[in-house]
Amino acid sequence: MCSIGWCIDSDQDIEKKAVNLIKVNWEKLKNTNHAEQKILLLSVALELDEQWSFVGNKSNQRWLWLALNHYNSEVLAYTFGDRTDEAYNRLKQLLRPFNITKYFTDGLGAYQRLLPYELHEEGK
Repeated sequence: MCSIGWCIDSDQDIEKKAVNLIKVNWEKLKNTNHAEQKILLLSVALELDEQWSFVGNKSNQRWLWLALNHYNSEVLAYTFGDRTDEAYNRLKQLLRPFNITKYFTDGLGAYQRLLPYELHEEGK
């Protein structure tokens, strides 16, 4: 079974590792300035894609922009709009909480223009 950023082979793996979990140091936590803390909860590789449908007739297109977890295809964010950089930027804002390590996309120009080159891999 895979989840965001990690995989396990069975329930036995969970049980084996559970005894090795580090407990919270409550004294340290009480003396921490929480306003200055930033915790990275997960890293994820994304597949970005878009698909369209129409309302009434084909000239009235509606685009669905999706961000999927690359490892298990879980939908992490989506937005609706047209096929423009502005619509992609709305999706990008929804992805801010994630520590994105890689973007997998098709050849859409918005991805080429707006994604960091070193994190972008273009396919099909």
